[in-house]
Amino acid sequence: MDEIRHTPPYVSYKSFNKLINMLERNLFTRIDLSYMSDDFSVRTGTNLMLAMRFLNFIDGGNRPTTVLKLLTAGTTKERRATLLRQVADEAYAFVFKANIDIQTATYAELEAVFQSTYRMDYDICHKCIRFFIEFCKDAGILLSPEIVKKQKILGTIPEMKNGTYKWTDENQCKSDNGTNPIDNRLQQVIFLYSLRNDFDHFDSLYNQAAITLPMFDDQIPKELTEEEWFKVVDALRLDFEYVGFLYKIALWTESGILSADVLYSLYYQEIADGLTFKLNTLIQWCGTGCDLVLGYNSHNVARIAVTLINLLEKLNVIHQEHGADLVLKRDSVLIANFKSRTKSFISDPSKFDEYSPNYIDRKITIREKEAVNGD
Repeated sequence: MDEIRHTPPYVSYKSFNKLINMLERNLFTRIDLSYMSDDFSVRTGTNLMLAMRFLNFIDGGNRPTTVLKLLTAGTTKERRATLLRQVADEAYAFVFKANIDIQTATYAELEAVFQSTYRMDYDICHKCIRFFIEFCKDAGILLSPEIVKKQKILGTIPEMKNGTYKWTDENQCKSDNGTNPIDNRLQQVIFLYSLRNDFDHFDSLYNQAAITLPMFDDQIPKELTEEEWFKVVDALRLDFEYVGFLYKIALWTESGILSADVLYSLYYQEIADGLTFKLNTLIQWCGTGCDLVLGYNSHNVARIAVTLINLLEKLNVIHQEHGADLVLKRDSVLIANFKSRTKSFISDPSKFDEYSPNYIDRKITIREKEAVNGD
């Protein structure tokens, strides 16, 4: 199994520049969360660390690489741009080697390259491209004016909060006669079939997460080493992205844009297979700090869990109509067990957020960890 692929940086470029300026003043032998704790939140610090790894500014032991040492050594503006171009050529090779010319491409073409390589949620993809554009600007890499213009326009659009999608008359796409655009069954089949690659891709990524997360499910962040912390964050991201993908489809079905029987005919197995386990994994990490780093919280997961379980029950009714009693009985038991395990969580998710007694304070420095471990 391949290692989990790190998503391109999607942290604020302003925060990234602030970190580089800090390193120009003091470049220590190791860069970790304890170094950033006075200037950045745990969430921003973690995303900055992931960005530094993606750009090859730090190695596996969080030590500065040669390129970071050169970059922070007080170089000229021209030399700095040259170094950044070298970093971009390697880190963003998937863009520069793609079948597009970034000096004439449209924003949609660039977005397609990011999506075909990483299959990210739209909001994350948008942030990744924003960081890429700013990085190219500092590196002196020319981009298409349309890409830059489109990014500025998108930058003025409010982002979704906590992954919540609200279906209203204003943002539900309507045709000229006032009907939903996918109310024809054949159109629904064509639309859903176009998502086949997305299902396969998210399933492949989730399989990687399913190997990593059970290794740490009996631990809490205070017991995790920094390296383990990043492994958990990466794996949880994959789990949350897959669940978020299914949640969107559930909302399309709930709002009547898609019919459950058409969805069942194409993707019942993909949706039903391990769904309660995927949700339970996210719930286990609510309130630990890992969830907040990834931008979700207990209220969000409780809402997602209810919506997805309702969809699964609806699909199981159709499954039973097809004579699948034994499978349905098994799935019903799984759902019943899941509801039992998560009853208190779903009924009152505030007990599992960062302000509750269940919240695990992860503000422990690397130095304190070393003292505890006797290093």
